[in-house]
Order: sequence, then C-alpha cells, then structure tokens
Amino acid sequence: MAQETFKEKLQWALHKLKLFLLLMKACAIEACKQSVRGLWFLLRKSAMFVVSAVVFVGKSIVWLFKSIGKGLVWLFKSIARFWLMLNARQRIILSVSLLLIPAAVLFVSWFKSNSSGNEWHFRLHDRLIVATDYSALDYSIVNGAEQGFQYELVNAFASSLDMEVEWKLENDLAKSIDMLNNGDVDLIARPIPVTTEMREQVLFSKPILQTRKVLVQRKAEYNDSIEPIRDQLELAGKTIYVPSNSPDILRLKNLADEIADTIIIKEMPDYQAQQLLVMVAKGDIDYAVCDEKEAIEASESLPEIDYGTAVGFHQLHSWAIRKSNTDLCAKVDTFLTHYKPTKEYRRLYLKYYSSK
Repeated sequence: MAQETFKEKLQWALHKLKLFLLLMKACAIEACKQSVRGLWFLLRKSAMFVVSAVVFVGKSIVWLFKSIGKGLVWLFKSIARFWLMLNARQRIILSVSLLLIPAAVLFVSWFKSNSSGNEWHFRLHDRLIVATDYSALDYSIVNGAEQGFQYELVNAFASSLDMEVEWKLENDLAKSIDMLNNGDVDLIARPIPVTTEMREQVLFSKPILQTRKVLVQRKAEYNDSIEPIRDQLELAGKTIYVPSNSPDILRLKNLADEIADTIIIKEMPDYQAQQLLVMVAKGDIDYAVCDEKEAIEASESLPEIDYGTAVGFHQLHSWAIRKSNTDLCAKVDTFLTHYKPTKEYRRLYLKYYSSK
C-alpha cells in the first residue's frame, strides 16, 4: 500500500514537471516571437529613417544647387547691366584693372620670395641652391658619381626638408659670398673659418668641423735632402701659394705679423688646393697651404709631400648663409643639433675625415 502511494506521488511529480517544461517552452517560443517582431520593427524604423535622411539630403543638395544657380544668374545679369552702363573708355579702364590685379599679386609674391627678407627664395621651387668648392673632401665626381662630405651632409639636410639640391661649383670664396648675397645661392657648404671679418658678411651655422691649416712642402728625399720647415719663423721671406681669395690668406697675414717678418702670399686664380699640392710634389712650387685632412687625403697619391707643420690653431668651420635669411639658418642649426650626435653623422665623418 505504501509502495503504491510512493508510485502515485512520483507520477504526480513527473506530471507537474512535464507541465512546467511545456510552460517554459511556450514562454520561450513567445519570447522569440516577440524578439523577432521587435527586431523587425527596429529594422523597419531604421530603414525608414535612412530613407528619410537620404531624401532630405537629396532635397537639400537640389535646393542648394538651385540657389547657387539663381545667385549666379542674378550676378551675371547684374554684371551685364553694369557693363552696359559703362562707356567705351570706362570699359577699357576696368578691363586693364582686372588684368593688373592678379599680375600685381604674382609680382608681390615673387618680390617677397626674392627680397632680403626672411623668406627663402627657393620656396617657390622647393629647391636648395648650394655653392661649394670642388675638392676630394667637399665635393667631387668619381666614376660619374657625386661624392664628398659636404655633398652628403647637404643632401641629408635637404632630405629632412623634402627638398631637392642644386649645386653650383665655385672655388673662389669671395665669388661664392657674392653669389650668396646676390641671392644666386642659398647656402655655401665648404670649410669656412668662423672669423670676425667673415661674420660681417654672412651668417654662420652651428660648427660642423674643427680643422687646422698646414704647410705643404716636399720631404727631404724629394727635395735635394733639404729638410722640411718645422719652425714658423723660417717662413720669413718664403713664397706660399694659395687659391685666389682663399680664407687661408688672412691666416698667413696674421702669421706674418706674429713672426714680425714678411711672408709672400701668391694667389693662383682658377687653381684648387689639390692642384697646388700636385705642383708642390712635382717641384713647380715649394710651399702651399691647405686643410690638414685634405693634405692627408692627397698624401696617399702624392708621397712626396710633407704636411707636418701647422700654420694655425684648430678652427671651427661652418656653413655660410645670407645674413637676412635667418629662417634658413635656424633650420640648419636645428638639423645639425639633432643630426651630429647620430651614428649616421659619425659614419659620414669617419668616411672622409678619419686619419689615414
């Protein structure tokens, strides 16, 4: 009897569980239906909103173009009425004036870019025009390829400004300065000693190099056993050859004052330092002056030359910029400040100025 009662209770519990599951199923189906209805409602409303927005935008564009068209028609009619009101002379004056206005604007833009103000005259062409001397260290062409310390350093600077470089070769420093101050070039990239006299003519960038000038002469074995000069006092009465308008001239004049005697300075127009070194090696001349690193470079192919006698202390060398072009000078200084501490600059310096 007790067993039948337990069985009935179990069947009753299972029946209730089945009813509960059927109820849950019905609720889930109804919830899904409501969700689908809600999603469909949302999609339908969204589509209606998008269509309404497109229609509104379309109507607005049509209205805008109609308004612009009406405005242009009104403007042209007004201009035509005004033109018909003028006599022939007034029409000519008005036509010439309308032509002169854009011409004046272009002229003012050109004048500002080429004037002595702070604008760069190459800004119109995105081009940096650079003067340099032709030398093994600064700029040279080997096997049809351009190379040199100044060549690579200037190109690195120009690349930082996304500019092209146009080179103008001029070994005469005085002519290069004239080109700079006349606006023919933007920058002189060559070892220029920073002196008080030079500061009166140009702006100097931050220092790029530190070098010294040396006396180039023949070694004893190539000069009838005559030992090279080692004491600067022995330069009294000697003739030293330099390129025309070389910055070394000032140093030699100061040296003559220091030894209280005459040093004969012979300027050689159209000659480069390398050519003078060759002339020393061949015995055509006895003495020349050049940068120490340049002499070291030349000694590889000219074993006859001696460069062990300095004619001056180490000097800082910088690029020269037109005094009015402070904008360019600031950009150069910013570039050098960030570039000189880099490995790229170190590799570039060692490539051309490492001791041989």
